[in-house]
Amino acid sequence: DLVAIKPDGKIRLIDVKTKSYRKKYEEKLKNLTMSEGQVLVKLINRETNNNCYDLIKDLKGGFVAFFYQQIGKRYGYDLKQNYDANKERDMEWAIKELQESGEGLHLKPETLARRSE
Repeated sequence: DLVAIKPDGKIRLIDVKTKSYRKKYEEKLKNLTMSEGQVLVKLINRETNNNCYDLIKDLKGGFVAFFYQQIGKRYGYDLKQNYDANKERDMEWAIKELQESGEGLHLKPETLARRSE
């Protein structure tokens, strides 16, 4: 559906989605601890098979991606880092356990954060 929309229409559609997601998730995301934020970044990287920097760059542009990368570095995140399942064995174990229990990826970031510390 996005392919059929003209470029300026596509931007408006992304903005509408962004506002919808912001309204739904902004308060929860603002209250994440640093380690919960790191887990979230890793999960996004894992599930999209892309790093957060590239995702932000594609959606918001290079300057915004650079800005968030600098903020991320200040808090110990590297948005350009790709997910490596071999290095994230604890996270892979937790995800596998949740999938086998039928809970899917309704992860509790604080649990994963504690395991990865």
